[in-house]
Amino acid sequence: MNFTDFYKRSLNVLNEDFLTRVTVFALDDKEIIELNQNQLILGHKSTGKKMPFYKDETIEIKKRERTFISPSDRIALANTFDFFNAFKVKKTVNSAFVFSTDSKSDMLVSQPRFGEDIFGLTTKNTEKALNSSRDSMIKLTQKALGL
Repeated sequence: MNFTDFYKRSLNVLNEDFLTRVTVFALDDKEIIELNQNQLILGHKSTGKKMPFYKDETIEIKKRERTFISPSDRIALANTFDFFNAFKVKKTVNSAFVFSTDSKSDMLVSQPRFGEDIFGLTTKNTEKALNSSRDSMIKLTQKALGL
């Protein structure tokens, strides 16, 4: 392929829609889930807002029952880890969504103190996920350009 052909092909391929699809496809689902779970354990929603604190009584019960208490003393939604273990990522052509197939998911999302912001990544974690998928993005783009 000569330079002119390559240039024309690049203009046809490298548009915003293509780059968005490549970016979404290159993201690692497992990493996204782990980042989302770690956010919750540290007491953060996807917006960066803090999760509510446990009540003192709840902490006492958790200690007695030897269930998970987050290091931040904020609600982490990880009592039995059933909710966490059911995290999945759904990808569309222009975005990726985290959700849980656990039976408690709808109930938690419907509560104002939790809401839909329990799913998704903070800006900082989104940048981490994008940076670690950079090599995959480059390979997919090179393949599309025939390189």
